[in-house]
Amino acid sequence: MTRYRFAVVALGAVLCAGPRAAAQEPPSVRLALERCEAQALINSPEVAASVARYAAAVSAASATFAGRLPLVALEGGGYYQGTVIGINAGNRTVEMGDNWNLALGPALYVPLYDCGARRFASRAADAAATARRFELEAARRSALFAVRAAYFNVMLAAEQNYLAGQYLGLAADQYSDTAKRAAAGDKTRIDVLQFKQEVYARRKRFLVTGRELSGALTGLFSLTGSIAADTGNPADARLARMRPDGVDAPTAFVAADDFEQLNARLSEAENKKITPGNPTLLSVAYLIRSARLQADQLRAQREPDVQFFARAQAVYPKGPVLDMFNQNVAGLNVSMPLWEAGKKQSLADQQEAFARMYEQQYAAAGRDLDRDWKTAVDGLAYLRRQLQTDDDARREAVELAELVYKSYNAGAAKYLEVQSANVRALNAAGEAAMTRAQILLQLALLDSLGD
Repeated sequence: MTRYRFAVVALGAVLCAGPRAAAQEPPSVRLALERCEAQALINSPEVAASVARYAAAVSAASATFAGRLPLVALEGGGYYQGTVIGINAGNRTVEMGDNWNLALGPALYVPLYDCGARRFASRAADAAATARRFELEAARRSALFAVRAAYFNVMLAAEQNYLAGQYLGLAADQYSDTAKRAAAGDKTRIDVLQFKQEVYARRKRFLVTGRELSGALTGLFSLTGSIAADTGNPADARLARMRPDGVDAPTAFVAADDFEQLNARLSEAENKKITPGNPTLLSVAYLIRSARLQADQLRAQREPDVQFFARAQAVYPKGPVLDMFNQNVAGLNVSMPLWEAGKKQSLADQQEAFARMYEQQYAAAGRDLDRDWKTAVDGLAYLRRQLQTDDDARREAVELAELVYKSYNAGAAKYLEVQSANVRALNAAGEAAMTRAQILLQLALLDSLGD
């Protein structure tokens, strides 16, 4: 099967032959890992939250940079004074204004010197935005790993369901054959009942795997945000032609990518390495930079701040003349804190403490990445060796089960030997499926960690 053979029905449509076929056959839920990955990234609340945090940080950085540029504003003001000063001029008093005083016009402010406070603030905001960008990448990697793990869980559950169905069918065939032989006098009632008990045991195992497959699908669809067909009683798609007695008809047949296909796709992760470019490390590194720059900004705010200003305003009144006139003003504003009880220094010390905290987080993140990477690499090498043993054991267990049953029919083996051989074959196949799923999981982990 190819990678593009399966598409998530839950993400788009339930693929059926038509209305008549849909009424007769359960729908097919066709899963493709690539589609599940894309949908999980779209549906992830964690990724969406990181996108919003990054957008907020970018806006904050843009606003902070604007503080370094000239500001043009429309300024106005007015006030009412109850007493207007007057000057005696001969026989009359000349009032030097009016009760109402108004001014309106554009103003320009240009930062000239602030010991780098605005520059440090802008760089700190840029560093914080960059940290959020790498946090977003880390969130995407985390969401991707989560959906892959859920998908591999579905693959394993489907494989276990298929194996249980196969062995249920085998148990039913052996029971039917034994019943016929008992009717012909070759076997006893005890033999018939023993094989019937085996059918019950295999049926129970099949039902359990169906429940596990349903739970695995629920976990996957919760990440992809899909609305799937009824998967309350699913079965592996390879069992579509199987209709065992005593088992309800499946509500959906599940088909997924096979192991070899995904193993080939993800095996490139083995060539990756842990580098300083890991988004988890970079996000913390930029938080360190941002904290240090904020500390520099706060220390610089203790120095003089010089601004050029210019205003062109319409002013009323013009002294004793109650008319409006244009007034142009230019000059410098200089401010410098003289005493503030150590406020700026305390805030700078706080940012330095944050920087030291982030440095420890960086060291811890690097330690954890190295540990997880080595564990995954060593585990993958072990699992590949184990898979070879599992495949050999599964192949020989199946052959042994067939030989023991033939020997039983010939009267040279006992029922318990047949049952033991069948259980051994089923367990060997299940262990091989488990190992394959664990290999894919380790590859997905390496892909998430490495660069």
